Amino acid sequence: MRVFSSLKKIERGRVLVCGDFMLDFYTSGHVKRISPEAPVPVLKVQKKDSLPGGAGNVVLNLLSLGMDVFVAGRIGNDSAGMMLKKAFETENADTRALLVQDGYITPLKNRLIADSQHLLRIDTEEVEPTTDEFEEILLHTIAELLPEIDVIAISDYAKGGITSSFCSNLIELARGFSLPVLVDPKGVDFSKYAGATLIKPNKNEAYAAAGQEENTPIDTVAEILLEETRVDHIMITRSEEGISTWSKNGMQITCPAKSKEVVDVTGAGDTVLAAITACFINDIPMMDALQIANCAASIAIEHLGCYRVTLPEISKRLLHHDSGNKIFSEVQVSALITVLQKQPYTIIVIEDVDRLTLEFFSEIQSYCSIRSDYTIVVFIKADVVRGDIVSLLSSFREVNFIIEQPECMSKVLESVRPTAVLLWEQYGLKDCTPSHKLLNDLIETA
Repeated sequence: MRVFSSLKKIERGRVLVCGDFMLDFYTSGHVKRISPEAPVPVLKVQKKDSLPGGAGNVVLNLLSLGMDVFVAGRIGNDSAGMMLKKAFETENADTRALLVQDGYITPLKNRLIADSQHLLRIDTEEVEPTTDEFEEILLHTIAELLPEIDVIAISDYAKGGITSSFCSNLIELARGFSLPVLVDPKGVDFSKYAGATLIKPNKNEAYAAAGQEENTPIDTVAEILLEETRVDHIMITRSEEGISTWSKNGMQITCPAKSKEVVDVTGAGDTVLAAITACFINDIPMMDALQIANCAASIAIEHLGCYRVTLPEISKRLLHHDSGNKIFSEVQVSALITVLQKQPYTIIVIEDVDRLTLEFFSEIQSYCSIRSDYTIVVFIKADVVRGDIVSLLSSFREVNFIIEQPECMSKVLESVRPTAVLLWEQYGLKDCTPSHKLLNDLIETA
């Protein structure tokens, strides 16, 4: 509930995202045979999609978290560059600092996917640093935008857009406006990020930048990086070990990984950077920010490709981490309302817990198999609520949330109307959805 309260404080802020932007293509289809020309699968294309990639994924995630985003970097004078710019503008991102560099080729990555499995990735790119002239123009453009900015996020993909000179000058500019600078780094030389507020490498990047072997304690690695970069925080993503943060004031926090299933880690680091940035804008304590970012990453890696995580999804995941959080009181009802606002949900009303049978659970399973996208809220409308029944309902996977207090149920109904209402009777679930009369009865009872 403490972390959820911090999450509720996240409001719209203004972020400048500077980095290497690329276009991600997804060519999807089915493979049913091997080519007679060579021993390779034949992909029958069914769909083609394109999305901003690299630093663009940070932009998309920040937009999904409700931030206003300013895009700063370079594109080529080519179709991929124009598609990137149009994609950002369609999402209402500010592209005044997304500039064309003559002779530059916009990086393009085409992923060939068969039945949710990656077959091949085709990269079209030339890694080259920005020219001095282009850097000067870009920094001047950024300087004009900084009065409108709350925080700067740098997403370095080592494609040449974030040179040492550019990074140093950008951080110095940010200092002049007292703006935090959060960095997702690349390479082994973190000195170019010196003076930033936070650097977020993954474990392998951290060890390489610190020049340490794998058997070196990670605390030692973090201390080396803190000293060399003079940043306030080092945040290291550690795969199945979760995320850890070391601060210059001596504070160290670790949040264990909580993913249900790892499908694709593509873009997970971008998601963490976006979530931490949103937390920084809203002055969320580091302990809570770390858990929110970890939660966002756990959602992202459960999906194929780069996935845009939303605040309601993070809210729902936070509540699901502990099965005990299925049971809501009136004090906690705001958390439940937030989760239910953007998804269909069904209320199942139990008026007599003594009449619960195995058929009840069987019918819920059958109902959920048809409406798998529905959230199930069980309301126990009884004078005496037995603890053993509540524990049993909590352990049932299909039951998402449980409400015992009529006052709590009334507040939920007044804020978010359900898609369906079912009443458990002695011989089965009765659908009360058409009239919704039961809703009025519930509110009157409260």
